[in-house]
Amino acid sequence: MTDHRSKVTTVDPFVIVERPEDPRTDPLRLEYTVHPAPDSEGGVDLPHARWVADLADRHVNPRWDERFEVVDGALRVGIDGTETTLTEGEDVVIPATVPHRHWNPTPEPARVRYEARPGLRAAEALETLYTLAQAGRTDEEGVPNPLQFAVIQDAYPGYFYSTDQPRILQRAMVATLAPIGRLLGYEATYTRDEMGPLRRSSTR
Repeated sequence: MTDHRSKVTTVDPFVIVERPEDPRTDPLRLEYTVHPAPDSEGGVDLPHARWVADLADRHVNPRWDERFEVVDGALRVGIDGTETTLTEGEDVVIPATVPHRHWNPTPEPARVRYEARPGLRAAEALETLYTLAQAGRTDEEGVPNPLQFAVIQDAYPGYFYSTDQPRILQRAMVATLAPIGRLLGYEATYTRDEMGPLRRSSTR
């Protein structure tokens, strides 16, 4: 294992550095480890599962600006059709409502500092998605099943949308599926402390 791999793989893969004191104005800051590209050759297996932050899907965050800074490795960022690769020490700011995608294009893991401004309840939403993936409650790409995802999206309205479908259709699907998901016992928020019970639970 190279020094680079050792440095990235031995740190906590998801760290909330700073929660906003005033969620309406203050930023959320966190650090996370990004998996290598799934199709890369000679990649390294990380001790944590992939989650939605590893996806390269194009999406929109309507309610906050985002900032990504590469601590180690590389991050490919596409904004409005223009792509660039960030390396150590480089950063990019993505304004709210601008369609974008980001992923690790290399066979090596990357470490990224992330900021959402204003922070709102992004910490809770992201921790929930991370926790579900680590508890084995998502698919191989880290995406929860439609009912679970609808419950989350309903609790955090307007936080993120895919660009693959019209927003009105996505909102309609959430409005339809979220009540069913709640009836089946899916919750909107999970913390890392709940990974054990989630793993033991047979509810899917």
